[in-house]
Amino acid sequence: MRKVWFVTLVWCSILVLLVNWGSAWAQVDDERVQDVTTIEAVGDTVRVNLRSDGTQGNNDSANPYVSADGRFVAFASDADNLVSGDSNGATDIFVRDRQTNQTWRVSVSTDNAQGNFASFAPAISDNGRYVAFCSFATNLVANDTNNVVDVFLYDRDAGTTTLVSRSTFGVVGNDVSCKPDANLQDVRGPDISADGRYIVFESFASDLVGNDNNNASDIFRYDRDTGSMIRISVDSNGVEANGSSFQPSISAEGLRIAFASNASNLVTGDGNGYTDVFVHNLSTNNTRRVSVHSNGSEGNGQSYEPEISDDGLFVVFVSFANNLVSGDDNNFLDVFIRDRDADETYLVSVSDDGDQPNVFAESMEPSVSENGRFVVFQSYADNLAPGETNTDTRDVFVRDRQAGTTAYASVSSGGQIGNQSSREPVISADGYYIVFSSKADNLVANDTNDDRDIFSHQIQTDVEPPPPTPTVTLTVNFMAGAPGSVFAFSGSGYGQNQPVAIYVNNVNVGIATADFSGNIAFRLDSNSGTQQGMYIVRAENSNGRASAPISLDDAVPVRPTSGSGPTFSIPAGVAYTYQIYLPSIFR
Repeated sequence: MRKVWFVTLVWCSILVLLVNWGSAWAQVDDERVQDVTTIEAVGDTVRVNLRSDGTQGNNDSANPYVSADGRFVAFASDADNLVSGDSNGATDIFVRDRQTNQTWRVSVSTDNAQGNFASFAPAISDNGRYVAFCSFATNLVANDTNNVVDVFLYDRDAGTTTLVSRSTFGVVGNDVSCKPDANLQDVRGPDISADGRYIVFESFASDLVGNDNNNASDIFRYDRDTGSMIRISVDSNGVEANGSSFQPSISAEGLRIAFASNASNLVTGDGNGYTDVFVHNLSTNNTRRVSVHSNGSEGNGQSYEPEISDDGLFVVFVSFANNLVSGDDNNFLDVFIRDRDADETYLVSVSDDGDQPNVFAESMEPSVSENGRFVVFQSYADNLAPGETNTDTRDVFVRDRQAGTTAYASVSSGGQIGNQSSREPVISADGYYIVFSSKADNLVANDTNDDRDIFSHQIQTDVEPPPPTPTVTLTVNFMAGAPGSVFAFSGSGYGQNQPVAIYVNNVNVGIATADFSGNIAFRLDSNSGTQQGMYIVRAENSNGRASAPISLDDAVPVRPTSGSGPTFSIPAGVAYTYQIYLPSIFR
């Protein structure tokens, strides 16, 4: 799920932002200290921004985004020790696999060149394969000559990087994407559909689609499969917005997109003069405003920071409006949820007893689970849940709408509330994990870097543990063939992108690399003079080993080339002395 990163710098120019990028996070954290975590103080809390060997990052990390099941976490970091060869001195995008404890850098080009400027605000697909992000870098793809922030997509399986912020015809955007809004002063990066096919983002470019004449930022959706680009921030008749639109969030299937806009022409009757939250449904081409009272009356204050649930039925957002629900009298920023099916709006940032946050204690940065049950947010309030000890800091809370409870999420595995501010909470679609950034050093053991870190906290006690590593397999297309045959092997369960050693009768013949799903494929070649007999072929790595027997025998036909992957040769003189005949198979 998506998250917002607040920046204290005023956008003056791209050059100024580049120069000051490294200090932006420090200024955010110095504003007030931070904290975060999960429900009822149960479940484990682990640190995410680590090197694959467990070494902690040596600089700040932020912008977390979590996959649907909580396994993969994408984040941005200034640390240069999370992977080898990080020497660009810029913020990079990383992905952490919480099941295998591996960390990869993904803000790289197709030929694995590191970005020459900062990258930020990632979004990751459900299976962790696709990562969208914003970047100042000009060397991630060829012909990136616009010298502004662009949106990119990295395919972790294919190892390719694609420019997203371009037209259907491949024209590079002529203005910035992912630009901080002048009023809200926040960076909202791209969002991505569950399968990674669709990416939505904000852009000021006027050449991404035809007839873009509003001179304002718009919301666009890129189709990875077709390369097509469409504009989302339009009314139900396709008329462009007469104001800026920003902060997109996409449903799992990619058809419903929520966004904030100060346009007044997206729906009829928009006369409040404030930023509102809208949902555009591509299956009906209908645009509806959701930052409204249950009776449909419009809000009397700014509303923004939307996130739509994976099923598209719920939208959480923040608002200064005090007329969206009755009894809203704290006169500050609150978190709301809109049930689009029931057309009901509810206040989320409340205590178990329904009390609102203390006066002037803002609540913001909401994230919602797939079915709308859990909403996480950060707040300065000290009256939303018992146990507050570090007043005047940001804490992360989780609201269980089904149980009617609110609890701290910024806690350690033992339930201790973070001793500094936490923020940027995101919840996995399944509602089991909350990921957040924090300056706290008491959430996990041995947190000594004094930097902003990324944490994951399990919020439900009945959550199932990550699935075990699958049993490895190895199969062959033919068990026997005459010398000169080529045997095709395939296997599974060897781990994502992991090397697999191939042996023939205990003699190593090479390495096959598993794909994104842990599958391998290779061929074993024999020439006409290869010794007849049995050969035991074995594939092995840290995930396990599996074997498959083959036989070279003049009594059966030559098996022609088939299969895929690297080709290895059967070693000379290593066959067993006996042979296997399977006449019933080869008739």
